[in-house]
Order: sequence, then structure tokens, then C-alpha cells
Amino acid sequence: MYSEVTPVLSQEVLINESKILLLKKLNSFVIFNEGTPYLI
Repeated sequence: MYSEVTPVLSQEVLINESKILLLKKLNSFVIFNEGTPYLI
């Protein structure tokens, strides 16, 4: 899915996905305001 993305960018994507999964585990919420995540 991210095969065309550079290794650095794909690594950042994986890190971001890990953070989102962690937030879900912590029952936190992420609001996407113009594409930028904000914690409540």
C-alpha cells in the first residue's frame, strides 16, 4: 500500500499508525482538524 513511498516516509507512517493504535488502547480520542490530529 505504501510501496511507492520512500522508506523514511513509510517508517513515519508506521510510527503514526502505532501511535494511533496506542491512543485507541488508552481510550483516547483523536480529532482530525484539517488533517492534523489533536488529543483531547
